[in-house]
Amino acid sequence: MLSVSCVLCYVCRSVVAVLLCVGLVAGCNRTETIQNSDSSEDGLTSSSGIPDATQQDDEIPSPSQDSGSSADSADSSILDPLSIVGEIIRDYDLVGGDCFDRVENIIQGRKVVVTSRIECEDAHTYEVFHMFELDVPHPAIYPGNTAMREYALQRCYEHFADFVGEIYELSLYEIGVFTPDRINFEHEVARYRTVHCWLYRNDLAPMTSSAKGSGI
Repeated sequence: MLSVSCVLCYVCRSVVAVLLCVGLVAGCNRTETIQNSDSSEDGLTSSSGIPDATQQDDEIPSPSQDSGSSADSADSSILDPLSIVGEIIRDYDLVGGDCFDRVENIIQGRKVVVTSRIECEDAHTYEVFHMFELDVPHPAIYPGNTAMREYALQRCYEHFADFVGEIYELSLYEIGVFTPDRINFEHEVARYRTVHCWLYRNDLAPMTSSAKGSGI
């Protein structure tokens, strides 16, 4: 028979999980207060003015997708490390201020994306401008990909102007995020709850310096 204390402990954990979901959803709903802008017509932004949370990270346009290469050349069995500029790392190993590129290829019918860290003075496409931890207790229920991205984009949006020196609606930059998936979020041991906020030019032109304080 369960003791009264055990029952209370179970109830408390259930309440915490519910509160987490409510908190994340409430945070997401705050995007409705952001004013729309005529400058957000590139298909990557929502009517709220921040990027569309349904856009997946591996679907964000990259220069390699517009290279005009044939299907035969794209369906390669290898991804030559010597052709990749910079240090090859995992997305989650990036830190604030890092500049990076993402190179993709089709290997055995599957898309493979390789991230490489590059000196900001060298040509690159993306830059991490902010990071934060999801301050939630464990255990907690993963709220779903869309809700997670909406919350992450809202928080990243709030730090965008301080880094760039221009508000998002008037800037040349778009916002991207790396968020933890369900396995990382809920795992008993290997919990990872860090969100990376990164930016890139809306015309995908390479950058040769940091976007920090650029005012564009």
